[in-house]
Order: sequence, then C-alpha cells, then structure tokens
Amino acid sequence: RPNTPTDTDIVIPRIDSLSPAPVPLDGNYQLVVQAEKDGLIGPESVYHIVCDTAAPVVRIVYPGNNAKLNEDSKLLEISGTAFDAGAGLKANPVSVTLEKTAGDGSPRTIPVGFTNNGESWGTNQIDLSQYKEGVYKITAKAEDALGQLTDPAVTRTFTYDDAPPEITGPLSVNGKPVVDGTVTVKESTVTVTGSIK
Repeated sequence: RPNTPTDTDIVIPRIDSLSPAPVPLDGNYQLVVQAEKDGLIGPESVYHIVCDTAAPVVRIVYPGNNAKLNEDSKLLEISGTAFDAGAGLKANPVSVTLEKTAGDGSPRTIPVGFTNNGESWGTNQIDLSQYKEGVYKITAKAEDALGQLTDPAVTRTFTYDDAPPEITGPLSVNGKPVVDGTVTVKESTVTVTGSIK
C-alpha cells in the first residue's frame, strides 16, 4: 500500500510480480507480511519499500553549450545539478570527463570537488592552459543508491581558443601606408581594408 515512510527498510530497482495486486509504480510503499498456518494468522510485519526504476537526472549548467573560452577563462569549473526522486543519489554521485573532440588523447576524468545536498555539483578548477586549443566535449553522469546510471550521459561542447587574432598582409602600397590584411579568428575570418592618408 502507498506510504510516506520516515525510514526505508528496503530499496528495490523493480518489482517483477506482485500477486494478487498489480505491479506498483515508482514510489514509497508499505509491504505488510503475515504468516498463516492451519487457519491461524500471525501478527503483521511492516516493511517500508521504495520502488525506483528511474535513473538519476544530471544537468550541466556551466559552461553553456558551444561556449567560447579564452585566456580570460583559463581556470574552468564545470558545474551542474543532479537529482534522483527514488532511492536518492549515492555518495559522490557525479562523474565528469573532458575530451578533445578531434580525438587528441583519451578522455580525462575530472574530479568533482563538491556536491551540495546531492543536487548541485562542481569540479575542481581545470587549468585550460594545460590543454591544446580546440573543441572539447564534457560528459557527465550520475549514479543513484541502487547503482543506476544516467543513460544516456549528458554531454556539452565548448571551444578553447587562447590565440589572439593576427593581421597579415601588406602595410603599404606604392609607398602609401595601407591597412590591408586579414584578421584570423578561430573558426571565422574577418578581412580589414583601408588606407591612412
């Protein structure tokens, strides 16, 4: 029968069958057990049960998807939230990896530095100056008390670009000073032309 227990005796990932009642939905229940022999019924034994078939939910809050990070944001702290409505999250529930999308090396596991009330989390500071420029993918997943993992894991990408733009090209034509060149910015190009009289 449905219940809102203060203490949980049993947490189960699923109930395959329960006769004669139908299989219950996720939630808190009381399991009432009585023994019978020769028509004599013993006292009730009551167990508090949480039925939890849902994996935990994890979100990445920072950095935003497709964010552009540069020398002003070299010290990156990835942060997010995690929640499990059933059995609750295990201790240290969130795992985070960081990898270059171009396949430059194996994914690096990033230590999660804090978890507040099992809901908000954040990594230790990541010094991006130790990484090559490029597009990176963050992968985060959470685990609940039953060992159920976020599936699929949550991903987010960002671009790390630490190179300042460069202007290339002739600075004079026919002896006259001219600004005539190309400004190259990661993933975009801006052409600048003009003259100084």
